[in-house]
Amino acid sequence: MGDGLTKKARLAAITSIIRSQSIGSQEELISILKEKGFDLTQATLSRDLKELQVVKIHTTHGYKYSMNSNGTIGHATNMRSSQNIALSVDVSGNLAVVKTIPGFAAAVAATIDTAAPADLLLGCIAGDDTILVILRSPEMYDSFVIHMTMVFPEINNLANHI
Repeated sequence: MGDGLTKKARLAAITSIIRSQSIGSQEELISILKEKGFDLTQATLSRDLKELQVVKIHTTHGYKYSMNSNGTIGHATNMRSSQNIALSVDVSGNLAVVKTIPGFAAAVAATIDTAAPADLLLGCIAGDDTILVILRSPEMYDSFVIHMTMVFPEINNLANHI
């Protein structure tokens, strides 16, 4: 039965499970999905979570997977309409440090990665509330600042850098 279930059905099941239960690990989520007839690997689940833009948020009981009512939490348009999630940016050479509200660094990093032009940055590394962004070169600084102000118009510190 597992292999016959479609990706669309699997993504819907993941969304439903995350919205209705407190899930703290991929192993826990895989176990629940297998009980529902989905046969998948951890790599497939990781890709699905990235596609759904699911993030881990910090709660009083540890970390859990979360998504907003629109189905995603990491999409730039959803982030723009919510509170100030990306708080500040400081750039030195080809490195930038982005501060976020606690638990949202992964969502902001995913937004930066997907919204940035391919020639702008090498990638992002996210913690709980801090992101290290690696620009392709120090000369990309101005382009990065412009990109960040377009994606996160509420962000602090950028006006000082332009």
